[in-house]
Amino acid sequence: MWKIVASLRGALTRLEAKKPFTEREAWNVFRLAAIAEAFGWTLLITAVVINRYHLPGQSIAIPIAGQIHGTIFLAYFGVLIATYSSLRWHRRTAIIAALAGVPPYGTLVFEQFVAHARKKKLRALEHRVVVRAIIAKDKTLLACQPAENTSWVLPGAYVTRGESPKEVLTREVYELTGVKPEVGELRFVAQATRHGRNELELYFNITNNAAFASLNLKKIINQSEANDDIQFVAPRENEDLRPMFLKTISGAQLFTTDTAPVDFY
Repeated sequence: MWKIVASLRGALTRLEAKKPFTEREAWNVFRLAAIAEAFGWTLLITAVVINRYHLPGQSIAIPIAGQIHGTIFLAYFGVLIATYSSLRWHRRTAIIAALAGVPPYGTLVFEQFVAHARKKKLRALEHRVVVRAIIAKDKTLLACQPAENTSWVLPGAYVTRGESPKEVLTREVYELTGVKPEVGELRFVAQATRHGRNELELYFNITNNAAFASLNLKKIINQSEANDDIQFVAPRENEDLRPMFLKTISGAQLFTTDTAPVDFY
């Protein structure tokens, strides 16, 4: 008996080590099996209703539906055994998934719970890219105060699929100020976490700073719906300027427009 248990445990360990599927492949296969198991329950419950109310086909409804559901039930367990290691589930999670196949629609409930947790985990692993402009004037930087918080940030936006960082930055700065920026070299890269998601912030030098020196900031802020204020601020004097590294690096390093190595924060 113990030899059989040890043999099964060894086979299970080898299966877990192999991980025959990618995580995405395993999830798609398991999700299909979970939905199919719920469909099998639907067939079986429908057959019981047909038999209960003596509807046409009552003599064959339960045997056929029972056979289909039984086959799907076994297939669900087979898929679970084949995929749980690729899904990086602990054995306890796999046992819960197996038990979810017993009550009606239990696999659907379990699938929805795991899907939510998986989505949250994948979201935390994703990196959104933000581009920001370093626009300098007399040792100050052009900064915005977004309407949703009290912090100050340099002008910029998220990079969407199909756009380059410089394209996004050129468009956003022009829409904000009415001045077309000349986007220079990537100067700083910073990592941040917002709302449970990782972000990479790319800071680019703007080489035509003089074109922004005479901006009518009051007119700009009156026309802006996304920002409560916009000003040229001194990094070390504004306690609410984010990210913090802008207040700690040297002035020569921050305000230069020369090509320089990229600094990471």
